[in-house]
Amino acid sequence: MDVRIVRALLVATAVAALFAAYKSVRHDQVHAQPATVDFVVSFPVPAPIATPNPPGDEGDLIIFTGRSSGTSAAGKCGEPGVEYPVQPVVVIDPGTGQSGRALHHVVVVVVSQAEPVPPGTKLRNLSTPTECFFDLAHPETFYTRFRGEVQ
Repeated sequence: MDVRIVRALLVATAVAALFAAYKSVRHDQVHAQPATVDFVVSFPVPAPIATPNPPGDEGDLIIFTGRSSGTSAAGKCGEPGVEYPVQPVVVIDPGTGQSGRALHHVVVVVVSQAEPVPPGTKLRNLSTPTECFFDLAHPETFYTRFRGEVQ
């Protein structure tokens, strides 16, 4: 066999192996995303975030719009000693069969995981909000905590 053909076959085999390894790692990353995400927002929320209100109202949709801008401890809203990602989201009112509209942009602290939520992730079926104390030195500073299902 010609040396050039052997080299070309070796290069093609190496490229195919690298591509297969990349797809395997990417597949694991995509499927490693949790089913729910817990996040907190400062109170008062700039505008209400609506939870499902049957019949027919699915509540608001949360979309993570960017990467983490830093980390923060979460006081009683999370685990002690853990730094959680701070991320921007947009709150969407999907409407009832009509086109949705963006209500407002909010910065949230993701308290269910220490890794940032990938941009573009959507949360729906938000839980009924609960209050938690974020700053232990100032107990009057409380946040609103939500849980949403990853869509």
